[in-house]
Amino acid sequence: MIEPSLQIGGGNWANKSDSLLGYHKDGANFYADELTFSRNSEGSYTDANGLIQSMPYNLLQQSNSFSTTWVTSSATITGGQSGYDGTNNAWQLTSLTSGGNIYQSNTQNEQQTFSVYAKGSVSNGIRIYAFGGVNANVYFDLNNGNIGSIQGAGVTAAIESVSGGWYKCSISFNQTNATLRFYPSNNANAMAAGSIYIQDAQLNQGSTALPYFATTTRLNLARVDYKDNVNGSLLLEPQRTNLLTYSEQMDNAAWVKQDSSVTANSTTSPDGTQNADKLVENDQNQAHYIQANSGSFTAGSYCLSIFAKAGERSIIQLLMSGSVNADAYANFDLVNGVISASASSTATIQSFGNGWYRCNMVFTASSASSPLGFYCIQNSPTATRALNYLGNGTSGIYIYGAQLEQGSYSTSYIKSEGAATTRLADSCSGAGNSEVFNDSEGVLFIEAATLSELDITARYFQLSDGTITANGITFRYYTTTNYFQALYYTGGAYQAVLSVFLSDSSQFNKIAYKYKANDFALWVNGVKIGTDTSGNTGAVLSNLNFNNNGFDSFEGKTKQLLYFNEALSDTELATLTTI
Repeated sequence: MIEPSLQIGGGNWANKSDSLLGYHKDGANFYADELTFSRNSEGSYTDANGLIQSMPYNLLQQSNSFSTTWVTSSATITGGQSGYDGTNNAWQLTSLTSGGNIYQSNTQNEQQTFSVYAKGSVSNGIRIYAFGGVNANVYFDLNNGNIGSIQGAGVTAAIESVSGGWYKCSISFNQTNATLRFYPSNNANAMAAGSIYIQDAQLNQGSTALPYFATTTRLNLARVDYKDNVNGSLLLEPQRTNLLTYSEQMDNAAWVKQDSSVTANSTTSPDGTQNADKLVENDQNQAHYIQANSGSFTAGSYCLSIFAKAGERSIIQLLMSGSVNADAYANFDLVNGVISASASSTATIQSFGNGWYRCNMVFTASSASSPLGFYCIQNSPTATRALNYLGNGTSGIYIYGAQLEQGSYSTSYIKSEGAATTRLADSCSGAGNSEVFNDSEGVLFIEAATLSELDITARYFQLSDGTITANGITFRYYTTTNYFQALYYTGGAYQAVLSVFLSDSSQFNKIAYKYKANDFALWVNGVKIGTDTSGNTGAVLSNLNFNNNGFDSFEGKTKQLLYFNEALSDTELATLTTI
């Protein structure tokens, strides 16, 4: 089989702000083909270790552009310095007084780690200071790699020798930040006028420094999700809002406790940090639950979800207030991963490892009011709605990441900290050019899954000339459940339209469409679905988009997308598409 002239994914992902990189191979050389990517908001994904992470997990803006969003105070910053990684991307930080520093404002309220690569210059030490809360404050000796004075309750520090006199210095703390600062210092734990070199700063959740992830704008970074997929898949989702104002801090007063209590930070959550709470029943013969008011909403489909893990109890029930839908509830068995749901709701459960499950309940709201989301401990996998039982005052369930969103299926976790929070829609388009694609013949291949087979909005991939008339190839998951079409359009008319009902569009399917004059074919999962032996080619092909020229964006997961600039044989197409 010939090499594809364009590849995206397939285990090879290259991601940077505002773009996702496809590539093609010419002999032994690889060349990048950029797709424009935007989301303009944070998003979450499951990383290769199975942990839920923010994208990007580096919470700093301009993590190695210290002359941009960073502020100098009685200090100067000079780029173009020799770095720890062999580049000239390091910076010289010069303090003009004993308190000169560089800082960035950043507010987080969780366990976090602040790190930077540093090397001595005129000064031989660095003070790293996270102002706010416990005021985490640590000195590092850049001559011998020692950690000096540590200040702040619960603050820990680490230093790692890299090479050429460089050290990776990090401090870990749990507080609400106001500013994050670097000061040149001496090895006597004192700030001093002088200079040091710094490179690649990072702030991440958790108690250890993660591998460095460069950021510029932070927000327009594509998410490659590894949930149940070792090679990763590009995650593209619609705009959604978590209507619950505190998704994690369920000991907060915004959550009403009924015959129950919440113990904060009781165990390690699906994001790998100790920030999951425990919902504990009291000793009364009542329903034991917590609830949160999401604010006003319109009638329609909604999804209530939470991450839960068995403690002394192993059944959690999700339900809505009677004014919204009195019949909507579902029980989730957190040991066996099974569900018992009412007829007026649809429930799913997803394992996230280490005993954690994401429990999802979709329901139709019957009124335009303020919905109350309930999370209720139960002692029976078939319990009726809000069933009373006699608690013992100590048993409970671990909970994390509550979410209520409008839509017919759940999307990735949206963290909220005091207000309803919106993740904006993903957009990805613009790979390749007329030199990459062959106007006369070729093959377009995807391995992709929609977010839900129940979602029957139109969702497109398109290889075209970039005009609204869409001369070229269109792949569309259309407005009937599991219905897929592949179309070739040129000369003002469709030349070949081939379609199939997939067994489940939300599962990964391998789909290939061959185009050549009077020789069109559609292959799905190793099977030739249909052919068309009459039709012209010749459309100018110059743009590959995950949408219909800016509309009807594909929403789902894409493991890989390949384009071949020659028509492949049936044997090759069968091999390419076999699951």
